[in-house]
Amino acid sequence: MLTRKIFIALFILTLMAMAKFMPTSQPTTQTAYALTNPSALAQSTGFPSDQAGLTAVIKVDPIDYARLSNVMSRLIEVEGSDGATFMWGKIAITHAPNGWLQYTIGLYADINGVIVTFLFRDNAASKLIYWSGQKMGNQNTLQVAMGSLVKELGLPSSVIDQKISYYHFGYPQATSLTLFAIARNKQMSLLVPKGITLSEISYSGVLIESINVNTQQLKLNVSEISQWTGYLEIKPNMGDKVPTILVDVPYDLVVKQSCSECSEFTVFAMVWGRE
Repeated sequence: MLTRKIFIALFILTLMAMAKFMPTSQPTTQTAYALTNPSALAQSTGFPSDQAGLTAVIKVDPIDYARLSNVMSRLIEVEGSDGATFMWGKIAITHAPNGWLQYTIGLYADINGVIVTFLFRDNAASKLIYWSGQKMGNQNTLQVAMGSLVKELGLPSSVIDQKISYYHFGYPQATSLTLFAIARNKQMSLLVPKGITLSEISYSGVLIESINVNTQQLKLNVSEISQWTGYLEIKPNMGDKVPTILVDVPYDLVVKQSCSECSEFTVFAMVWGRE
């Protein structure tokens, strides 16, 4: 009987406003992103800020509109353009290697050289995670989408890492985004400090290569948040939100598996703001 493994990963992104997420036990890895209101968009009247959530921005040299329009029309489902200075639309980003997971990302560019990728406002910020098999890819989802246009424009991919900045139009009070990765079948205790308003908790989960029926659970203390049972085609909800955590109360975030051979890592995500 063919044996397949289940890999589950859950991601919680943390958007924090002038405060730190307070894990009371050490996560496996931790990555922080600064969130700043993008000045490059100040003159970009065509950018759909009312639809954008988590957003990535770079500024390159000015781009001829005819060239911009030609390239963008090949990449996106066009949603808006003034026919002279900007164009934006939707681009599908497929995760590797199986290709069954696909996100719709917003992509904007204008003649001033402003290039923007964004999650739509109703998307959980945990969709920033780009999956490469059972692991998180070297780039996030917004970087991958941005790379599609950068490549078509003949620009070096290095401009993304050198120039990229992030912002969340849905949570303008947030000043940083933090990823906490935790080894499989471990737990992390956390405490949200007083004076913080917790706006969002989100996670992302993936099942890969399973033939045996196994169960995976995400728990907050003893309360079950999510559960998966089954094979590859039984996909978990991506970027779901979980119940709000109270401030100044200790919690344990736990992932349980029923199979001893499963490989897994977890990351938990939250959106914070000052009261």
